[in-house]
Amino acid sequence: MDVRAKQRLCYRVVWFLSVCVYSVSPHFNSIVICFAVNPTNNLMKRDIDLIRQILLALEDATEFDTPLNLTLEGYDENEIIYHVYLLDQAGLIKAFDFSSNEFPDWRPSHLTWSGHEFLAAAKDDTRWKKAKAMVTKHGGTATFEIVKTLLTESLKGQFLGG
Repeated sequence: MDVRAKQRLCYRVVWFLSVCVYSVSPHFNSIVICFAVNPTNNLMKRDIDLIRQILLALEDATEFDTPLNLTLEGYDENEIIYHVYLLDQAGLIKAFDFSSNEFPDWRPSHLTWSGHEFLAAAKDDTRWKKAKAMVTKHGGTATFEIVKTLLTESLKGQFLGG
């Protein structure tokens, strides 16, 4: 079995397990955030920059409630599909599930209210870089809620003169 075939098999197994975990209890879906195989680096992890790029692309979309085929420079299709799945599960976007028994296939449609709210805080490049620098300074990883709080507090500071 070649390397690509092994990666596909592993991706299918992880996808199956993540769906099983979510179907048992939607409250445990955050467990599967770091478990999916990526052909370029073998382990797919949640990428906050990719999340932001997907949200920005959806905000610029001209269609509503239509599945989009996103291509984003520097990311492969599996990474994008997995992050679209995560964003849908988190309630930041609505997405269509075209998954088959062999491969997952999630296509984004549009932002939700929560997605627009997060993007309002994350859109500004200076604010985004500042929040990422704070995360890096304190160990390099943070939950989505912490990143969201950092961005929101920074946005509030702009309005309150801080």
